[in-house]
Amino acid sequence: MMPAGEARGRAPLQSALADTCAVCESLVASIARAPLEHQDPTSTLTEPSDSESGLGEPALVHIGSPERAFQHAGRVIPLDEVELVRFGRLSGSDLDVRVDGEVAHVGVPVPWVSSAHAELSLRRAKEGVYQLRDLGSRNGTHVGGRRVETPRRLRPGEIIEIGRTFWMLRVVPNAKRPGPRAEFEGLTPSANPTLNNTYQQLARVARSNLSILLHGETGTGKRRTGLAIHKHSGREGPFVAVNLAAISDENLDDALEGDGGLFERAAGGTLFFDELAELSDAAQTKLLAALDRHQIGQSNEVRVIASTLVPLSGPRTLRRFRTDLLARLAGFEAYLPPLRDRREDLGLLVATLSDASRKVATPAFRRILAYRWPFNLRELRQTLATAKLLAGDDGEITAALLADLLARRADAPSDAESIRTLREQIIRTLVMHGGSTDLAAEALKLTPTDLHRWIERFDIQPEDFAGPKARA
Repeated sequence: MMPAGEARGRAPLQSALADTCAVCESLVASIARAPLEHQDPTSTLTEPSDSESGLGEPALVHIGSPERAFQHAGRVIPLDEVELVRFGRLSGSDLDVRVDGEVAHVGVPVPWVSSAHAELSLRRAKEGVYQLRDLGSRNGTHVGGRRVETPRRLRPGEIIEIGRTFWMLRVVPNAKRPGPRAEFEGLTPSANPTLNNTYQQLARVARSNLSILLHGETGTGKRRTGLAIHKHSGREGPFVAVNLAAISDENLDDALEGDGGLFERAAGGTLFFDELAELSDAAQTKLLAALDRHQIGQSNEVRVIASTLVPLSGPRTLRRFRTDLLARLAGFEAYLPPLRDRREDLGLLVATLSDASRKVATPAFRRILAYRWPFNLRELRQTLATAKLLAGDDGEITAALLADLLARRADAPSDAESIRTLREQIIRTLVMHGGSTDLAAEALKLTPTDLHRWIERFDIQPEDFAGPKARA
């Protein structure tokens, strides 16, 4: 039976969304799914990235080990000429990789790793076949939470656990071969080959006048990436971010070009437009005219970076968007993948967000790897921040602590479309009520506390919506 408190938390949200639109029916259904505690806490997601077809060069990624405070997390080991990878324990403190002909020897400085622990065969890599077998290790080799008892076919993107250390095999297209780690101030570097390639490209275009369009699910770090690009650009002016959904059509001209408007405030710097896809046809026309007047993409006065939850062109587009405006804003377009598609970065991210002084128990990290993180980086950041507070100054972040925190979010939708729908409804309601959370909560039939909880999850700033009544 569902706990009474959880039932009370779900009921108002379901009743508020049930009569909004047909799309919201799927949201209500996703909210009613089984809570986290009914899932296997030791299982890991196994589906490989959509971009991985088995063709290309394999690379081994060290996700890290909580037992070594994630030392060497995110290291990418190219396996271009390698046919066999052997894992074993190594004395000392450094991860050691030696290639002897067609065999790579990976020495792991963790006591739970046996001297001859496991081996990964790449001999049929050109056929997309990779085989993992345990070598009679004491603590076992696991994939997807299951111990490897007999040789097992391994799919790229699956997480391997070898003696409390975590690994992933990626197949990297030749165009995205592991290169130098792209560094952006304020962003954790990525071991994901696709995202690292994107970061490298963004670093190259950062110092140009090109406008940039970022798209990705909520919580994937679009605004933080925009700020990192601004810092990398060397521009002396400020970084000014604005949520376009918070500006009514009739107020857009003044907001953009009035006295003290956005273009004036961002002079010599970067203007970041969020929620681009929410612009009405009239607002799109006004924005295009303003971009033309300010020669965006040509002059050095203001650089524009925009973001959207969905692509604005192609089969996934949800509504018509002016192609001439898109061309002006997408001088360079980049996709930021959801956290579930870049789980090889979780060791790096947990080490950064929990700080080196805070111990993360191995069972807790297993749970982090298994969870889908539907609200992406923002949810991981908020969860670890709360876990640090609850664990105390010298406490350990345990699996039980994380399970309790994540179970409290069992009322949240878990698929990207439902999350996007819910976020849009909250924003529309805030726009209609001039940013008043009390009035918005009443309209949504939520308590103010419940609404603030959703606002925090989405990192929405209610003060951005203060002002005259906007678009309905």
